[in-house]
Amino acid sequence: MAPCVLTAEFTHETNTFNVIKADYEAFRSSRILEGDDAISARGDANTELAGFLDVARKYQWDLVHAISADAEPAGPVTRDAFDRITHEILAKAAALGDKLDGILLGLHGAMVTDFSSDGEGEVLERLRRVLKRRIPIAVTLDPHANVTATMCENADVLIPFKTYPHVDIRETARHAAELLHKAIQVPSDPRLFWCAREHERKMDPRFGGPPSQVEAKLLRLSDGKLVGTGPQLGGLLFSFGLTAVISVGGVKVLVVTERSQLLDQEQFRAFGIEPTAHDVIVVKSQQHFRADFESIAGEIIVCACGALSTMDYAKLPFRNVPRPIYPLDKCSARTRTIPSAGTM
Repeated sequence: MAPCVLTAEFTHETNTFNVIKADYEAFRSSRILEGDDAISARGDANTELAGFLDVARKYQWDLVHAISADAEPAGPVTRDAFDRITHEILAKAAALGDKLDGILLGLHGAMVTDFSSDGEGEVLERLRRVLKRRIPIAVTLDPHANVTATMCENADVLIPFKTYPHVDIRETARHAAELLHKAIQVPSDPRLFWCAREHERKMDPRFGGPPSQVEAKLLRLSDGKLVGTGPQLGGLLFSFGLTAVISVGGVKVLVVTERSQLLDQEQFRAFGIEPTAHDVIVVKSQQHFRADFESIAGEIIVCACGALSTMDYAKLPFRNVPRPIYPLDKCSARTRTIPSAGTM
């Protein structure tokens, strides 16, 4: 009989210095898709779900997809949002009962909620509690995931993307699914751990400053919807929400409702801005922009804007890191005696 595998995607990259919490509306505005709707929208693109489906077809699994949910990076996920989304996964697992042979989850690894510093561990722990028997669970993660003991205790496979920008999401999901298939076929095998170690409605005014007031000419209004064409967003429906193109002192500016980084040239082209027609384009993105914009750039200049994504970590009021730690503190070289062979 074909194995029955439950899949789900639930991702959020939390910045605890951001005062805007990720509530349910933040996820709904970005993406909440269930079952066949998620498969239709995300089943043939650079997504975890697409990779899961590739392997499911290969081995003729009976695949049941619960939900695909994500929100733009922000402050902690609210309990309401976390509970509502997690419930969809738990309900599917409980309904499948003993029929279920394995679970594949596309998570992130840096989710913090307003009640837990380990969002992914909380998802996995709750999931184990509703399962009627110990079945393998495989999880994909971001390379900078904060892998915790709780995650390792409750998952059998934890495997990160290898590229940054993440152009290998689908490939990594296939890898995780292949490992899950092996675990289903040989349930006595020991667990496998692949653990990785990493609209500005204004946030904390200490970072980035207050909103700017400008005189501008309105060039275009849009509903903000587009379909990506680049390595990361290719084939995926994306929306900025209500979007405007304005001109400020001869500079075209894209003003959006739903904050997001620039990953794809189509995020300009859909609103009448041809990126290759300009000598200089400015994108709000740490690294992911490179996947689609590097090919058209004569030079890339990384700018420190002083906002929440600052690389000057000393400016951030960390509370939960051990001290001293580099680069927050000056660490002097210390001499360490290493025992010779045969000594304790």
